[in-house]
Parts: sequence; structure tokens; C-alpha cells
Amino acid sequence: MIVYGHRGARGEAPENTIAGCQHAVARGVRHLEIDLHLSRDKQLVVVHDSTLRRTTGVAGKIADLTAAQLARLDARQDGTPWPNKRGTGIPTL
Repeated sequence: MIVYGHRGARGEAPENTIAGCQHAVARGVRHLEIDLHLSRDKQLVVVHDSTLRRTTGVAGKIADLTAAQLARLDARQDGTPWPNKRGTGIPTL
């Protein structure tokens, strides 16, 4: 059986984040399903929604911010509580 980490480790860690993907890999997952959108500066960023509200609590659209601005956000708003902010920004591909 092939096991995929949905959005990294959604349900156990912040989805589509470095922290979430590291969490999945540490638990033996070798295949990750992620979602992509384009930032304002045309970088592929790893995030499911086209808006920021659900995962970061910030109003706005992914396409309105640069990849650097998105990386500084905290994507722990929705989902399982996560102990620290490290690796919880919106990463580039």
C-alpha cells in the first residue's frame, strides 16, 4: 500500500507547511500531496486556499502578496494545535 500525506500531515500538523511535511516524513510517509498557487511575484507557493483567512487568520488573497510576505505568516490558525511557529509559514515550492 502507498500512503500519501494529505497536505503534508493535515489533521496532525499545520497543512501545506514545512513543519507539516517534516512531521509526515518523520512518521514514515514517503509521498506528499500538496497544493500550489501563484504569489504576487509569480512564485509557486504551497497552500490549499486562494485566500489566507482559514489557515492564517489574515484577510486577503494569496495572489496579492509576495512569496516573502507569505513566508512570514503563521499558518496554524486552522487545524490541530501546533507547539511552535517554526516552519509554519506559507513556503515556496
